[in-house]
Amino acid sequence: MIEIDDGDWRVWNEKFGENFDILLPMELREKVSYHTEVHGQKVRWYFTSERGIGIVSDSGLEKNKYISMGSSKIHDDGNVVPTKNLRENFSKPIYEGLRAAFVANSDMLTGEKKSAYLITESHENDLLQNRDGAEGLRDIINTTPEFFASPY
Repeated sequence: MIEIDDGDWRVWNEKFGENFDILLPMELREKVSYHTEVHGQKVRWYFTSERGIGIVSDSGLEKNKYISMGSSKIHDDGNVVPTKNLRENFSKPIYEGLRAAFVANSDMLTGEKKSAYLITESHENDLLQNRDGAEGLRDIINTTPEFFASPY
């Protein structure tokens, strides 16, 4: 699905399961999750209304730029279900088998707050429009303000 030939960006391609669950890869899970005594490992979900894209994070993000969509538990198998609030606000529906990718640059994965974008194949098609695959997506990500800066 998403490929970005750029050493500063990381991409984890996954697919949604039948219950809206998606694998949060261990490498990313270690960065963007937080622990609670009652519920164990969790993630926070945010939404960019301009692009209709989700963000997963371990911390609170700027309220004036990103809309909080709640948090969800990471299951023992590493799967996580984006909150109903986030799923309903996505610009395109989520369904079983939908390909998606977690995308983050190095700044997003280091520091006090860590996060990654959740981009579905539907979002990728909308973002690319008539541009060329990986090169087009890289150009969009590197020139779009909400991608260019870390979301905090």
